[in-house]
Amino acid sequence: MIRFFSMLAATLVAGSTVFGYTNVIENGSIQTITNVWDATGTNIVVGDQTSDNLAEVSAGGYVTNLNTVVGNAATSMNNAISITGPNAGWVSTGNMYVGYAGSTNSL
Repeated sequence: MIRFFSMLAATLVAGSTVFGYTNVIENGSIQTITNVWDATGTNIVVGDQTSDNLAEVSAGGYVTNLNTVVGNAATSMNNAISITGPNAGWVSTGNMYVGYAGSTNSL
């Protein structure tokens, strides 16, 4: 099982509009990823303004993106990224923030 996070130098500006295009998982959503999700150069926000959002990467799922934020605003609580199963992983080539402003967010 591969579980790793790469955090290299980049600056993330608060809010969901950072460095251009941003993928937002919002409104109590569950996004299950079971294949390669190449979002190189884009940002992924799990819970920008809302709570109880989940990005679930499982068996064979693999995400590559620029910056990742889990729980962006103070109103963003109980958001999570879950990585389980063989050959599953997530690489952020920029920054990864867990609980940027919201509480009880997790990996």
